Amino acid sequence: MPKIIEQFRVLIYSGDFDAQIPHTGTEEWTRGLGYNESASWHPWYVGVEGASSVAGYAVEYDVPTEFTFLTVKAAGHMVPTFKPAEALAMVTRFVRGEPY
Repeated sequence: MPKIIEQFRVLIYSGDFDAQIPHTGTEEWTRGLGYNESASWHPWYVGVEGASSVAGYAVEYDVPTEFTFLTVKAAGHMVPTFKPAEALAMVTRFVRGEPY
């Protein structure tokens, strides 16, 4: 995984209600890769200015490309099924290189 992370932008995400692959295990795995954090655990939002809500939480790591782990609040294993607006915002930001 480190070779991929150091050559390509990577987004790892989990629904925080996922009983099959709990987000805590995924978070432990991403932290265990040993990269320093460039942006510590922080909320990310969806919605329009003045009416946005917390979509989940993210941590970004200091790598040559981009490596982010984030959660999607109240989503299960199939994030787009449970939270389609948040999933679209997450993927759109990743493709555009926008911050969480």
